[in-house]
Amino acid sequence: MRILKFKIVGIVLIMMLLSGCINEIPLKEQSSERRLTLSALLKNGGDFRVKIGTSSPITSMDTVWIDNASIFLWEDGVLIDTMRSEGRGSYYSPVFIQRGSIYTIKILAEGYESITATDTVPSEIVPIKNVVILEDNYLDRYGDLYDTHLIEFEDGEFKNYYELFLIRRLIFNNKMQTTFFW
Repeated sequence: MRILKFKIVGIVLIMMLLSGCINEIPLKEQSSERRLTLSALLKNGGDFRVKIGTSSPITSMDTVWIDNASIFLWEDGVLIDTMRSEGRGSYYSPVFIQRGSIYTIKILAEGYESITATDTVPSEIVPIKNVVILEDNYLDRYGDLYDTHLIEFEDGEFKNYYELFLIRRLIFNNKMQTTFFW
């Protein structure tokens, strides 16, 4: 009985101490200049598309798209196109992306520092050796359960490929549809 009283008193004291720690801290937003941002996804055989916007403070809800930029596209070090604006920050080039080529884009927009990005679609396709799905294995901060996908590649002894997979699972006509993006 004494131990129970001691535990209860201890818990009450801890709760009192912790309740005194609640203090709202005002956010000091750093004033930083907006910079150009680039989003792009390279897909073998697809045309080249990018989205150009600006960075914004964490508290900002607005998105600033850049529609008047000059975007130059190089393939393997040779200038091949100037991308065209489709509005709302979207630009495209009818150039088809080829596996193994190195693509570089340079973005110039008035009032912003220019940015350059380089990427490639690997020339070698690495087969998937095994996929393991661990159902209801991940709990997010909202309490929603998600599956974990463990994907093993046949990448040999000396190669290590790391990819980001965005997996969307939908139920359509009582059938599970899984879509992989990378």
